[in-house]
Amino acid sequence: MTTPTLLVAFFVCAGLVSPGVVANQLPKATNYELDITFEPEQRRLSGMARVTFAEPLSVGDTIRFYLHGEISVDSIKQSGVIVEASTRKVFYHYSYSMIANQIEFVHAGTDDSLAMDVFYSGLFNRSAARSPSDYMRIDSDGVLLRSYGYSLWFPIFLQDRSSSQRVDFSRVSLRVPSDYRCVFVGTKETERLVNGHAVSIWSAYGIDIMAVQCTAQRWEVLSEGWLSVYHLPDSASRDRAAAIRDFAESFHNRCDERLIRGRLPQQAFIMEMPEFGDISSANVTGISSSLWREFGHNPYSMFTLAHEIAHSYVHVPIDHSDPLAAFVIEGFPSYFDDLVLADILGEAWLRSKLDALEESYLSKRTTGLDRYGRKLPPEKCLDQIGFDEIGTYKDRFILTDRTSLLFNYLRVKMGADTYAAFERALFDYDRLSDQRFRNLVLTYLPGADNDLHIWLSTTEYPERFKLSNLR
Repeated sequence: MTTPTLLVAFFVCAGLVSPGVVANQLPKATNYELDITFEPEQRRLSGMARVTFAEPLSVGDTIRFYLHGEISVDSIKQSGVIVEASTRKVFYHYSYSMIANQIEFVHAGTDDSLAMDVFYSGLFNRSAARSPSDYMRIDSDGVLLRSYGYSLWFPIFLQDRSSSQRVDFSRVSLRVPSDYRCVFVGTKETERLVNGHAVSIWSAYGIDIMAVQCTAQRWEVLSEGWLSVYHLPDSASRDRAAAIRDFAESFHNRCDERLIRGRLPQQAFIMEMPEFGDISSANVTGISSSLWREFGHNPYSMFTLAHEIAHSYVHVPIDHSDPLAAFVIEGFPSYFDDLVLADILGEAWLRSKLDALEESYLSKRTTGLDRYGRKLPPEKCLDQIGFDEIGTYKDRFILTDRTSLLFNYLRVKMGADTYAAFERALFDYDRLSDQRFRNLVLTYLPGADNDLHIWLSTTEYPERFKLSNLR
């Protein structure tokens, strides 16, 4: 059994988690209004979430939601009336500590209700229960939080491992000490000092709830136009900020031209982050300090920034249970970042990059080891890598190399003009699936059924796929 499976069994036996969940206990949240105060030195947050639902909560319904395991619910109100709630610890893999508080209450009012207010507070300590790369926490470094899938810092009405959904955040008020600056996602409406605190107001509409993040550090801000760069107040970080802004602005514009027009955000934010903080969250991009300070000197820092920015342009929603979920979520940005970079660095650079990828891929298939001699995860078909295995395969094996080689194959076989039309159609989907992707490829490359099956549903790599036979 895997470690998470063993933990589930332990929690069930200990009575900390029930083996089944009634689906109708999780109403669909459509809008959040948040008012949160962060106290980094105390590792603490406190605040209120007003949640609006797609359908009215009926009198007598039992309602369930989830919060980080160190957070306590102080009260819940419906129509101004406080309701009684119960809390229990449950295993929750989509929280970095693997433990969440499950809160339940019965809607005991006299009328159906579309909204509820949750008042809550608690700590966010570091935890490596799931992975050392889960950097989520509140401490003297600042506020370092993501959302569903990582850190449950506001009420989540989704069962563990459920597919994500889009929601609105019509008003988010974030309060931090005056020497900190805070970044949410979406649009920063205002920011001002109030009674010794920096208070920023944000809004975000139609955002994937997994793309929500909240970060606050002792940053300085370099801002010109629509793109703002938040960096640490030391000379090494300050020195790189302008170069990072210039590259990010150029890369954003090239993504908009190359992949899908009209995706350029009205506001975008680049943040200097701690270790493991290389992230993409809607219009917010994070780059770890080590890469930040090497930007312009180490090509990998530029590649990392490009990859994270590309995520927001190639993100097409797909159910987490779909066979191609991992391929779409992490495979797409692993190729299309390079495709856009080729507009900057040239086609010769892209050919060289693909040559190196193919050489590495073939070596890994033969040895089962990476370039450092470390054992790789087992070779799998692209449509058999599950959503929960993304962290195991991304940047290591298959999702990066085989995906890039597949798209290059399509680009060569379709020809430049047809492939450009295929790209536009691909990113015009409001939702993608295994079958939709296959159908789209065959629309632009008729007769390629067998080759597409080999690429996606086998681990074969026949001679005709090799770069030397495609040029």
